[in-house]
Amino acid sequence: RQNQVDIALQEIGKIERTLFMLDWLENLVLRLFRFCESPTRRWPYH
Repeated sequence: RQNQVDIALQEIGKIERTLFMLDWLENLVLRLFRFCESPTRRWPYH
């Protein structure tokens, strides 16, 4: 049986992973908007 501290730490880990993923997605969306608004509209990899 898990104790309360273990359960709480697992929940904190889930929250941290969720916040990390949201931050990553936000950065991705901002990069895509910047790409769409750029005057040359070309991928930086070409």
